[in-house]
Amino acid sequence: MIVNIDTRNHPCAGYVGDYVILLKLLVEAAGHQVGSAETSSCHVFIEGFGSGFGDKMKAIKGRGDVILVTSEIVTGGTFNGFPDYTHATGQNWQRRFDNFRACAKHARAVWCGVDDPEQIGAYQAIVDCPVIPLPFFYFPAYPRFAHVPNQNVDVFFWGQHVPYRDKLISGLRHDLKGSTIEYPSFMPGKERDELAARSKIALNLKQSAQWAYPSIVRYWYHLSNASFILGEECEKRCKLNDYVLAVPSEQLGETCVELLGSGRWKRLATDSYERFAAELPGGLAAEELFDRSFSGVPKL
Repeated sequence: MIVNIDTRNHPCAGYVGDYVILLKLLVEAAGHQVGSAETSSCHVFIEGFGSGFGDKMKAIKGRGDVILVTSEIVTGGTFNGFPDYTHATGQNWQRRFDNFRACAKHARAVWCGVDDPEQIGAYQAIVDCPVIPLPFFYFPAYPRFAHVPNQNVDVFFWGQHVPYRDKLISGLRHDLKGSTIEYPSFMPGKERDELAARSKIALNLKQSAQWAYPSIVRYWYHLSNASFILGEECEKRCKLNDYVLAVPSEQLGETCVELLGSGRWKRLATDSYERFAAELPGGLAAEELFDRSFSGVPKL
């Protein structure tokens, strides 16, 4: 099978590089090929769901199967309806949710970037095709970078700047006086790799106090590159939580002080990477993803 990976309907297409890498690894590990839209019989669309995209999918479906990739959180009848989340308007998330449902009518399967069973069930309740969690597993072919010998960045977090995260980073700067803390927003992949390669502690921060889910994509990126990850504890877990040190938000500062002072972060990074590679091989997971997607039988 030849598979086309398409990001053009995503409003921030330049920021979905990790999904493109994962999808390419999954396609190839399952014995298929990545190709152009003109040569492919399967078209995988990374979320966006802008107005009118459902109509475009009707024509696309006539040229092969359609797979939708989504990573948003279903909260009732909308996406990301957390009361204290102010990054985008509720109207925007409602519009994207409604468009997703329209698009899903034409899909062979939905590949979900959240592996929480309740979320898989919430997605399955609103679509007729199989909803399958994407396996963010270990792939030998992942294009990993090498850490520099002397990592001179103490704490590193990349992601959308929102007031909640700004407050946490401000607190860390106070607790870690004299330490180097890097807090860029989204950046090109090469620049992010270069900064991560110099970093001792990679953070995962929620988008708001009531945000219930860790970022499995950020976990996967850092685990795949053998970085040490310190996560802000979330109400929900994901499969990669077993390889991440997660603490309550009020303990982030003291935990960073201990890890940097003792040097324990380095041993934990090596241990997590080795367990991740041994316990979550991606090859079989890739084959299962395609088998389930094209069997037409939803499995939760």
